[in-house]
Amino acid sequence: MNLTMLSAATCAAAFTLSTLQADAATSTNEFEFEVVMVAISSTRWQALKYETRTGEAWIASSGKWMPIADTAKIPKGKYVIKMTALSGDWAAIRYEVNTGQSWHCRAGAWVEITLAPVEPIDQSANPTSSDETKEQP
Repeated sequence: MNLTMLSAATCAAAFTLSTLQADAATSTNEFEFEVVMVAISSTRWQALKYETRTGEAWIASSGKWMPIADTAKIPKGKYVIKMTALSGDWAAIRYEVNTGQSWHCRAGAWVEITLAPVEPIDQSANPTSSDETKEQP
């Protein structure tokens, strides 16, 4: 193959790729899915599929995608699910990237992880630096 033919083929491929990328960028697809998967053992695995805009998720079970229940209605946003393998098991967390709202998957349902209240710091137990620098009588 000569250089001219290679250049033409490369240009055609680049044009096709950029056209596909432009089409994808302007797509009005109603859904956008991701799949996450972990190996639980040398012969077992677990996968979750989720819709990135709604957070709706499904678990792979016996060759079917089974829905994972939500304990409350969740708002549209931009969702991510992370999975990890545990000793013979797995764990998953779902979070909305703009708000940080988070859920963990337990017994086939998403359970919200709420923020713990912040306890005020007892200042009497920790003297400030200005108290430490005072001269002792």
